[in-house]
Amino acid sequence: MNRPALILLFAILMLPAPGRALTMEECYVRAVVQNSALKSSAAAAEAVREDVSITRAALLPSLKLKGFFTLADNADRLIIDSGAFGANIPSEKVTVSTGQKNSYSASLSLRQPLFVGGRLASSYVRARHESAASAYAHSRQRTLLFFQVRKTFSEALIASCRIGAAEKALQAADERLRVSKARQEEGYADREELLRREADIAMAQTRLIKARNRSALVLSRLRQLIGAKPDEELEVSGKPEKLTLTAELNDLLQGGIERREDIKSALEKTAASNAGVRTARSGYYPQLFLEGNYLRQRETNFARPEIWTATLQAEWSLFEWGRTTAEVSKAVAQRSQLDLAREELSRSARFEIEETWRDVIEQQSLVVANEKGLKAGEAAFLKILDKYSEGAVRHDDVITSEAALWDAYDSYSQSAAALSSAFAALEAAASVSLDRWTVMEELYRPDFEGHASRIKEHADFRQKQLIEKQAVPTMNVKADQVRPVGYLLQFGAYKSMKNAQERLSSVATRFTGKKLELLAEGGLFKPTVGSFAGFDEAQKAAEASGLKEYIIRGSHGPRTVSP
Repeated sequence: MNRPALILLFAILMLPAPGRALTMEECYVRAVVQNSALKSSAAAAEAVREDVSITRAALLPSLKLKGFFTLADNADRLIIDSGAFGANIPSEKVTVSTGQKNSYSASLSLRQPLFVGGRLASSYVRARHESAASAYAHSRQRTLLFFQVRKTFSEALIASCRIGAAEKALQAADERLRVSKARQEEGYADREELLRREADIAMAQTRLIKARNRSALVLSRLRQLIGAKPDEELEVSGKPEKLTLTAELNDLLQGGIERREDIKSALEKTAASNAGVRTARSGYYPQLFLEGNYLRQRETNFARPEIWTATLQAEWSLFEWGRTTAEVSKAVAQRSQLDLAREELSRSARFEIEETWRDVIEQQSLVVANEKGLKAGEAAFLKILDKYSEGAVRHDDVITSEAALWDAYDSYSQSAAALSSAFAALEAAASVSLDRWTVMEELYRPDFEGHASRIKEHADFRQKQLIEKQAVPTMNVKADQVRPVGYLLQFGAYKSMKNAQERLSSVATRFTGKKLELLAEGGLFKPTVGSFAGFDEAQKAAEASGLKEYIIRGSHGPRTVSP
């Protein structure tokens, strides 16, 4: 069984069952078998390879069979003038007829070139080099196809992470808007803050749309590369990996130029151009052919039934207006052009290997930096989560911190995908597998599911606390009673007494030994704690509580409201 048939059989066995995700190796196999551009390249290489058989046939003897049948209006005749053979011989003009109006014949011709100035041999050598160049070009296209498949596959692997980060950013923006609306009702936020929060939501929605579109386009690109149908449901299987390259630049440069398929193709094209120069120069030399013929025809008065002939034919072009010289000059110029192009390609290949190697080193460093940043972001998030459990931060602060952690993981995953693409580009540039120089590790992933569970657990607990505390202990004061001069800590201003009571309950445990009051001012209910003898004492108490939003105000003046 030939190689294409083996590849096809292997591809059929590797085709995924409906609903099963594709691995990178399966994508490679499908791309080799089904990619239209690669199949077109293979067909072109096959067409060039046939030129080898064509030019080789010209070196060998050719055998031709010819047949003729002729129908004339009159039979052929031979006219002999009077005295053609001597005095009065014949005595008068004689006409001799063949007696037949039709004739037929069959001939067998054998032709063998003996010497043509090296034209046939040079053409054969040129065809072989061109065939090898085409095969190397096809191999190079397959290498580049593998690079594109790996790059696209890596992007597809992190698409879900990008979408998840965008969804978390949108959730955080929604939560911030909700809080801002509540703050506006309490008198802490104005219209500008609400408009900014709405703008944040619009940007987060745009980011989510871009992430989903990017994911869809990546899958469409992968379908194109592996030759899948446009409506085929495609899903990739695998995890992004953290790669580390241990190879030095010299390890890849050494022999890397000679391994490149495009440079091998250029070398073969140069060799073919040398043969082309020899082919053009063959026009200066004579050509010698040996031909043998056997003719079988209808016997007549003038034609024998069988004829055997052997012919030695020599040809030499002596003057043709400089055509051969021009052909030689053209072939020499083409050879020079190919030599220079090959030299430039070698320089470009060397630079490409160095450039891609340095890109891999940079991407490695970026992955390490993003991993450290991710771990630092996770530590900061856990601190905020602990404070949230203590009631020191709001729910929207936790959601925002969680979204920032997802953003850090998204950046980390994208850098890992870019590193994988850089590895593939380096393999394509150096035309060598990097497996022996590669260390693979799993990407670090925060426990997003566990973190989300803790957020929900703390949120449910705080909500339960607020529901259980229906009453707020307050200091009842008569209308005409005035409190002593001092300072209070105020925590918001609410239109709803219930909301004000819930807020006062949430801060009560942080200020033991202090009085809790609701002040009625301007149609708003303001939860306060106090009183404090001085401004500095009130500020220190607020800082010690860990609460972020508060107002230090005088304690005399407003009356309290009994809930």
